[in-house]
Amino acid sequence: MRIKDAGLSVNPFNAHALRTFFRRSLRRGTFPRFDRSLELGRSVLDADPEFIAHREWFRQVLIESAREGNRVVGIRATLGGHWRSTGEFRTAIEAAVQGIREGEEATGEKIFGVLILGIRKSLTADEAENLLNEWLALRDDWKESRPDDAARLYGVDSVGEEIGIDPSLQAYVFAQADDAEQLVAYHIGELWELGGLMDALERIQYIVDHGAAALLTNPIALFVNAETLRGDLYPPAARRRIRIRQEQLWNQLANQPRVLEISPTSNEIMTRALRREEGWRLIPMKTFLNMGIPITVTDSAALRQIRTTVKDFDATVSTRAPGQPERKKLKDLTEQDVIDAMEQHGWTIQYAADALGISRPSMYKLIENNSQIRRVEQIPPEEIRTQLNATDASIEQCASRLKTPSEALRRHLKGLGLIA
Repeated sequence: MRIKDAGLSVNPFNAHALRTFFRRSLRRGTFPRFDRSLELGRSVLDADPEFIAHREWFRQVLIESAREGNRVVGIRATLGGHWRSTGEFRTAIEAAVQGIREGEEATGEKIFGVLILGIRKSLTADEAENLLNEWLALRDDWKESRPDDAARLYGVDSVGEEIGIDPSLQAYVFAQADDAEQLVAYHIGELWELGGLMDALERIQYIVDHGAAALLTNPIALFVNAETLRGDLYPPAARRRIRIRQEQLWNQLANQPRVLEISPTSNEIMTRALRREEGWRLIPMKTFLNMGIPITVTDSAALRQIRTTVKDFDATVSTRAPGQPERKKLKDLTEQDVIDAMEQHGWTIQYAADALGISRPSMYKLIENNSQIRRVEQIPPEEIRTQLNATDASIEQCASRLKTPSEALRRHLKGLGLIA
């Protein structure tokens, strides 16, 4: 199975809970209904000695995924608290694999399912290693008697709360998984403390430099447009440092065989809350595809749900190959289309061009002919000073008020001596 063949990759607990109990909030930790439903689901599974509900959950994920037209489904699961008992852990895996097989049979074997073990970042290194060893021991036991099921124990994923976690502590465990020919994935860079985006980038940097990961899941920190961050949380110097680190990582990833995975159901509630508080927008996906960075979007049902509420994903997700973006005719784009794209992408020309599906030179032409957009050198310096002060030195917000591209504005502000 190739990574790009996977059409869906979710934790079945979260997939069903999110679908039923999805809600929004401005702060983390204020999702009592979601938390209660999730804990209820886990308690039902934990209290199910024959793992009937457990098995049915996996069966339903296969069936639902097949309805979406997917050929392969990789299901992440931490398997609750069963890892603390070898017997229960094996029984839980047996039930999951049986559910996957039943799902395949129910669809006429139009889909193939594999299991990816979630190893929580909060585990000690010894606990994580013991869990991996149990997983690999079961796979090896099955290789002779049940080779098809052995092949379903396909990979491991670093999951759970990443804030305050040192990724180096479990690094050797995932290196062992890689040596054992398991797919290694990391949920990394998808959550951070308010004002702590650089910390998330540092965690991604460690995994890129030292980790065995073939798949980086939901590294949202890589996709944040630094120009759109709130100025009171991220002063100009902090935003510049973030952009420099992002560009370093982009260049590394363009030359590595790793895949970036966007998984909309992964911590989506928390990510939304953080996004609201920090004010950031996403860089268009085509920007990364054009760099040659491989990206996959999983969970097609959730993706459609996200598309109805998050304009950035709707405008930027593309399944085209790198270097082959869909091009639009300039005559089909209105002045307001151009203004909207610039607004959505921090008045950054390249990002707006990518979102519209046009080249950068074409974007320059549209900007030149747009009656609402001004050349920065034609704007009175006093007006620029006024808007810069009013936006707390946020280049993106100042550019939005002045209706001028942010790159040119930054250069002009340096020339005026208003920023360093």
